[in-house]
Amino acid sequence: MAGLHGHQHAIDAAAAAAMALRQAGRVTVITSDPDDWSRLCGDQVRVVAM
Repeated sequence: MAGLHGHQHAIDAAAAAAMALRQAGRVTVITSDPDDWSRLCGDQVRVVAM
């Protein structure tokens, strides 16, 4: 599966963002890639860079 490594991370991030957006109340995500999370969730999820 050469070349698909990045695609898997993109799918994982999109699925995790969808789950975070469905949660009741305020959600905080700690990540090494805050830019992608901010793009996916906007201001609905608090993103903390690690």
